[in-house]
Amino acid sequence: MLQLIVVAASWLEIVAGLLFAFVPELPNILLFGGKADGMAVPLSRFAGIALIALGIACLPRRAAPHRDSLPGLIVFNLSAAILFAAVAIAPMQHGILTWPAAILHAGSLLHCCSKCVTRRLRESLWRSLGNQFSGSVSESSRSQRGGRGFESRESRPAECHCEPTLPG
Repeated sequence: MLQLIVVAASWLEIVAGLLFAFVPELPNILLFGGKADGMAVPLSRFAGIALIALGIACLPRRAAPHRDSLPGLIVFNLSAAILFAAVAIAPMQHGILTWPAAILHAGSLLHCCSKCVTRRLRESLWRSLGNQFSGSVSESSRSQRGGRGFESRESRPAECHCEPTLPG
């Protein structure tokens, strides 16, 4: 039941975020009783981006017992970088920190993407090393580990939130 509530709340945040991001007038009228104009439009869009990222980050993952926040952070930083760059380029009023905010979010996006790629490469290498050396592990050491060679990420207890490290 709790997972159903989390999924429903996550999708509600995503839908609300999409409304704020793409038609900010509607949720502003419905929630605040007035139309968004001037600088309220980009602020509404920014809030929508944050709600979308929050919803994605909170969606339960089937593959991992602990949720991964990288997809939500990637969506948020990509959208925020685009929004701030668009506001900085547009012929409307913008502040002195608009370009730095766009650059900061673009840098955070690159960092999150590199972490995601690095993690995937590390897991792939970990699996290939485990498969390569699993046949060379002696029977006595295999029996001490419960019949397995190298432990896979999936065989670790659910409470372990650490990344696999290579033997060395």
